[in-house]
Amino acid sequence: MISDLLITLAKLNVAIAAAVLVVMLLRQPLLRLFGAQAAYAAWLIVPLAASASLLPALRSVPLEEAAVPEVAALIESQPWLSGLAIAAWLVGAAVLALRLAAGQRRFMRKAARGQA
Repeated sequence: MISDLLITLAKLNVAIAAAVLVVMLLRQPLLRLFGAQAAYAAWLIVPLAASASLLPALRSVPLEEAAVPEVAALIESQPWLSGLAIAAWLVGAAVLALRLAAGQRRFMRKAARGQA
């Protein structure tokens, strides 16, 4: 059960990361060609991609023919990897939150001086 959850979270994470990358690449051209509203609207791609990654596959494979993904087999054979993967994700999330907080603080200081 945990391995299914981790596989789902991994798929969701990849979909969101890819969508953010696409939006970041398209943001400046959209801003130049269509204006700020289109550039902001492009961020709707991210939740749409996340939702789409959770949809079931169009074609199902009978259970006896389905192969267990290698990652799931590895996680099931060594349960400590689940905890390690979750810990690594939490550390990454904490580092990102600290970096965003530092950037916000830097922006607020510049805004107070009228330099933002």
